[in-house]
Amino acid sequence: MNSQQAPDWLPSFLVPFVTLSYPTPTPAVPDSFYNSQYYRTGPLDVYLIVSCIAVMAALRDAMRLGLMEPFARWKLTRDLEQSRDINIDGKASKLVSGVGNGHSLNGHGVYGNGLATRKEDRKMHRKVLRFAEQGWSVIYYTFSWCFGLVRLLI
Repeated sequence: MNSQQAPDWLPSFLVPFVTLSYPTPTPAVPDSFYNSQYYRTGPLDVYLIVSCIAVMAALRDAMRLGLMEPFARWKLTRDLEQSRDINIDGKASKLVSGVGNGHSLNGHGVYGNGLATRKEDRKMHRKVLRFAEQGWSVIYYTFSWCFGLVRLLI
């Protein structure tokens, strides 16, 4: 979409944020993309780049906060609860961290009431953030690869 193809409802000062600004004539013998419009670069292209950065940042945060973090928190909480081996009297016979030294808790500790320790909370928070950040990369690169494949086949 160039400035000649911008929607009529879009104010003129916003056109550089959503369009390429410097169309150029199609080469006499193009080597590819025969039916495409060609552009050159110029100072107004910075506005389009800023728009793309803002859109990608918003998408990243939306995916991270709305999809990846809740999923990671649910999965890690479920795994943490399943990894606890709580006896009938409320004492844990196995520590989640895997550093079990054969001693069980006294029932007043974390495992007795089912709550996580502060250390477990910090560890889970780091894991949730790491998963969410890496999840965005998976989503982005999968979408980019599929888009490139579709463009190649069309």
